[in-house]
Amino acid sequence: MMPACALTMLGYRFEALFTTLFSASRHQTDFLEMLLHDLLAIALYSGFIFGSLSQIGVLGVVLHDVTDIPIMLARIVNNSIYERYSIYPFLFSQVMWAYCRLYCFPMIIYELATSSYPPEHAQF
Repeated sequence: MMPACALTMLGYRFEALFTTLFSASRHQTDFLEMLLHDLLAIALYSGFIFGSLSQIGVLGVVLHDVTDIPIMLARIVNNSIYERYSIYPFLFSQVMWAYCRLYCFPMIIYELATSSYPPEHAQF
């Protein structure tokens, strides 16, 4: 189940790369930054998939991508007749981003770095 999830997320990254390369966004000011982001994301995903670290990689990706949900909600609200309320999902996304990326993600990395591997899984 986990490799299928990781491969699906890798597919979304390839889609983002193709969108960046072949859409009208080449003329945007952040084209090179988005191109670099997409290429690095594909390298990261490929690394944890082919390095047999899918469980750890998917956990990091979920923590990274879950913070995009309130941003998309803020965009939807901003483009509706309730535009003045878009500040609320935006502020929530900033708090969620800070919590997930500045607290949870480093704590997971710290726990993985300082914990020992269970002996019953040593063959993996």
